[in-house]
Amino acid sequence: IENLSRIGEQSGNLAGVLADAALFIERSEAIKSAAKRAIINPAFTLVVMIGAIFFWLTVVVPKMADLIKSMGDKKLPPETEFLMHLADFMVGWWWAVAICLAALPVGIFIGRKVSERFRLETDRLGWHLPIVGQMVALANQAYYFQYLALMYKSGVVITEALATLRKSLTNSYFLFR
Repeated sequence: IENLSRIGEQSGNLAGVLADAALFIERSEAIKSAAKRAIINPAFTLVVMIGAIFFWLTVVVPKMADLIKSMGDKKLPPETEFLMHLADFMVGWWWAVAICLAALPVGIFIGRKVSERFRLETDRLGWHLPIVGQMVALANQAYYFQYLALMYKSGVVITEALATLRKSLTNSYFLFR
């Protein structure tokens, strides 16, 4: 916006450039808002699924395992034995698993701030996730082309517009595609 206002002043069309910039900001916010709304439902579903798995592994499966053990020394399928051992682990270490799951998003956030390579890899992963990846890609592309069109319409030379866009993009994977 700062570059556009400077160009608008130089070209004598500040009002037109700022009107276009306002429209661009509205569209950008609408895209961001739609993407966030679309991500909330899968994120909520994931949290509920993790909670259900925790409940089953710490409450239901141990009770079923006690019932199965009380029936005698019968040979159980390997999958059932694995599930029973996993439930035993979760009963004893549920707190450590919960801390690790809670620390995961915090670690990702910090890692993205500290390491450019980590940021690139998480951005790449975001592009390739099922369902969410397509939304991430489309939102980035919409921002890029809207901003490019706005700058071109405002009279910015295309090479300068591309250089400015490169600095303003937040998805590092999109930069290297």
